[in-house]
Amino acid sequence: MRLFEMHVLDATPPGGGEDANLETGPSGAERGVWTGQNPDEVTVRGLLSRLKAVEGLAGIRYDSDRVRFLIEIEDFREDGTGPSLAGIARLVEEYGGEMGRILRVSMINRTIE
Repeated sequence: MRLFEMHVLDATPPGGGEDANLETGPSGAERGVWTGQNPDEVTVRGLLSRLKAVEGLAGIRYDSDRVRFLIEIEDFREDGTGPSLAGIARLVEEYGGEMGRILRVSMINRTIE
């Protein structure tokens, strides 16, 4: 598995702190509390729900201190193909850019085994 980070803009929910500590694992079980009203808005919760729909991810964690998601990809291929990278690329295309919330996605030079 490979670890990626997705830096986002203004993603900390009102109240920050524990409210921003959202995490999901292979089971899809979510921990943490969200205080927002609309889960589909482009916020931490909205991006988390969209990330959870991407095929091939082993785990997702939101790091409120560094305003980023840590994403474990279990089907990583060195040539950049695969459903998980394609799904993340679609998210960046949809929510990146000048007015978007995703600033950048990069691979952390570390393999998780």
